[in-house]
Amino acid sequence: MPPNPSRSRCPKRPGALLGALLVFAQAACAPTNGPGATAEAGFQRYHEVAASDLVAPLQVDTLERVQVHSFADASLGHMIRYRDDAYTQAVVDVYVYPLVLHTEASLTTVLALEAQSILDGMEAVARREGLAYGPPDFLTLAPGGSPESGGILIERSLSEADGAGRRARSFGFVTVKDHAFFKVRITGEFAGDPAADAHVKDILEALYGAVGVRPGVIPAPDLRVVISPDITGPEPDPCALAAWILYGATQRQALIEGRFLSTWAREHEARSEALDLWRKRKASSEREGTPCAETNFSVADRLDRAGLFREYVQAAFAQPWWTPPSDLDMQAMEDWIAAQDGDHDPVRFPALRIVWDRDLP
Repeated sequence: MPPNPSRSRCPKRPGALLGALLVFAQAACAPTNGPGATAEAGFQRYHEVAASDLVAPLQVDTLERVQVHSFADASLGHMIRYRDDAYTQAVVDVYVYPLVLHTEASLTTVLALEAQSILDGMEAVARREGLAYGPPDFLTLAPGGSPESGGILIERSLSEADGAGRRARSFGFVTVKDHAFFKVRITGEFAGDPAADAHVKDILEALYGAVGVRPGVIPAPDLRVVISPDITGPEPDPCALAAWILYGATQRQALIEGRFLSTWAREHEARSEALDLWRKRKASSEREGTPCAETNFSVADRLDRAGLFREYVQAAFAQPWWTPPSDLDMQAMEDWIAAQDGDHDPVRFPALRIVWDRDLP
């Protein structure tokens, strides 16, 4: 959604260097979705980020800090603006702001929601200002070199709607760092070539390593898994319930370790482990004369025996930034589905949610 003028505390900006650049910079003046909604019913904020706890060096690699702005609304956090000496018309803004969670959402989805808010903001401003934008490219990036730093990178091109004037590119990156959101917006006249792309990634690497909240300031939260009746039903099947508990525990552990980015490998691992446990419980129940009910796992089991479990994970749960194995046979998956009687509706969040397990500050 576009920034809410009644909530935004955007600093004044100098005269336009390139209209499109400043339009998109203005769109990035505050977090566009989650943090801006925490004052509304249905959202929780984990921990405020105090200005005194912010780390924002004057110089970061080739970047020079030109502004630090703390929003009056604590849910919006802080903006740090840097000038990129390599690209004089590039706007580089870093946002550090509290983690937020909708009461019906899961912590496993917070990065996806923030990425969508970045995309929505880009599109809304482009439409409002009569700019033309290209389709988004989604990538994953770990600027800290570890799974904990993994985040979502969105890149779009924009130009004047009539095709006149210069073209620009806008990048939005979001991850979770030190138990707070860490977002970078970079907009400039970057050429679409490997050198420019490498420069943008170098900027993100440098900023991730230098800017943020002082480590240890925000305590690690306690997390719990909530399994709703959407999964269990009025009479929970013990085989499926045990498998879902394991699935939730696997995802919870990833979050505890700071791995908020959903990937194909992580989803495949969690569902594989859950399916293995379901099979063991099913075999035990059958020996005791109390067979398990037909559930979501029954279909996953048949797909796995058909050699299509990896394809199933991709077909049912894919995110636009996933990089699945190159040898997936999605046509075979489609053929299998077409040959079945009835539909298979995979259980998605928020039927299983991971949430904070204590009163929030």
